[in-house]
Amino acid sequence: MEGSSVIEAPPGPGPASPVQADERIGSVDVMRGIAVLGILAINIYAFALPTAVLKNPPLAGGFTGADLATWIATHMLFYHKFMPIFSMLFGGGLILLASRLESRGVSVRGIYYRRILLLLVFGLCHAYLLWIGDILYFYAFCGLFIYLFRRKSARKLIIIGVVVYLIVLPLQHGLGRMFEFMRDTADRAEATLGEGGTLDEAESGILEGWRSIRRSLQPTGEELDGEISIYRDGYGGIAAHRAQGLVWMHTMATLFYFLWRIGGLMLIGMGLMKMGFFSASRSTRFYVSMLVICYLLGLSIVYVGMRRLMAHGFDIVYVYKEGAAFNMIGGPLVALGHISAVMLICRAGVLRRLTSRLASVGRMAFSNYISQTIICTTLFYGYGFGLFARYGRIQLMGFVLAVWILQLVVSPIWLKRFRFGPLEWLWRTLTYGKAQPFRIGAS
Repeated sequence: MEGSSVIEAPPGPGPASPVQADERIGSVDVMRGIAVLGILAINIYAFALPTAVLKNPPLAGGFTGADLATWIATHMLFYHKFMPIFSMLFGGGLILLASRLESRGVSVRGIYYRRILLLLVFGLCHAYLLWIGDILYFYAFCGLFIYLFRRKSARKLIIIGVVVYLIVLPLQHGLGRMFEFMRDTADRAEATLGEGGTLDEAESGILEGWRSIRRSLQPTGEELDGEISIYRDGYGGIAAHRAQGLVWMHTMATLFYFLWRIGGLMLIGMGLMKMGFFSASRSTRFYVSMLVICYLLGLSIVYVGMRRLMAHGFDIVYVYKEGAAFNMIGGPLVALGHISAVMLICRAGVLRRLTSRLASVGRMAFSNYISQTIICTTLFYGYGFGLFARYGRIQLMGFVLAVWILQLVVSPIWLKRFRFGPLEWLWRTLTYGKAQPFRIGAS
């Protein structure tokens, strides 16, 4: 892998066809495999515990002893770390696609936008039919815009990406201030009602709005039990409950949060791909320096933020006004440290059996991501085994480890027989408008 160029791809067999085995960059596949496995360490909380737990972890899953230690470890090393890796790799993938197709004299735009619109459909299906934590919709939405920046230099892409990413910080702070105003107004309104007074229309609206926000972010024990009952019940109730949150996520949250955060990371990833960061083609000294600097700075910021969150009792106003900003800034730095560590391993050529399996997981990242949803919803939701909210965090890591082992074993076996994962094959077939060869040896 050392010395390989990210923006040069050997010509393939046809003018418009999916990426071939000899066009793949091994370190990118390894990194993608690590990302899809690592993200499950956080997603498991969303699969197995009430929604508010991600913002307010003491609500469920245990917050003492081994469970607390597990939360600290996942918060420091995984939360807001592997989503940035995925997002940066997604942006980098556009650079690889454009380089490969343009080297064949093929227009990128039509193929790229077909891929993105199909991903949007896949994301909507995944979200509304299976799981509220879907990320594919947001990747596709942001992907509609990042194409416009593909020809800019690596330096400009990284600068623009950082600026776009940082826009979310004042937006989130402003939302926190709005929550603070609503909470204070609601407290006064409830005091007025308690004294037998009446409220005007504006006060009534704010009171109802705050109650709705509080129920979703800081639910009472009774409200928490209600959500647990829904997810231990049948499919219909779960789907209806899921849809209520998705409408807001796919509209307002997309425009005021995900577009800037994920879009910024994608632009950074495009720049990093152009400079050879993901292809293990930078010097060992470069990756060692990145690892040390990003880990020291990123982990320090995340640790300070974690301690402050705990000191404030995960108060939702504090989380939005200030608390989440620490991980928003430190998280991508830790992610860059993770990537640097993997690139060093790839350059050194060590752990070949493990990296080979990780590369197979990465080549099937789409299928493995969706299969994690199918496995976990079957385990935890009421229409499956109904294990929702029955386990603490340390026990949930056992489920994560089991899925990791399963995908590390199955992915290489699958790819010995087939060219793509099943969903990768479907995505490519629909993109190129004709059935792609599926089995190894088929033409």
